[in-house]
Amino acid sequence: MIKFALPSSGHITLDVFNSLGEKVTSLINGMMEAGFHSVAFDATHLPSGIYFYQISTVLKYSQRKWYYSNRVLTQRSENL
Repeated sequence: MIKFALPSSGHITLDVFNSLGEKVTSLINGMMEAGFHSVAFDATHLPSGIYFYQISTVLKYSQRKWYYSNRVLTQRSENL
């Protein structure tokens, strides 16, 4: 589960990348309201590895790192 907060409404994209920088999938591409949100990500079809997600808006973006091993997805709490 990816949890995030938006300070204002707007168009956002949430993309997932592998450790080579290749886009694995796009989970969100559209308008969202301000507030707290969460989105499920099913990684069972992916090999074990490190994955990154990037949330982009018109004004800024944020990246985070995931460690994915044996079908268990965890999120590091640090910003990149």
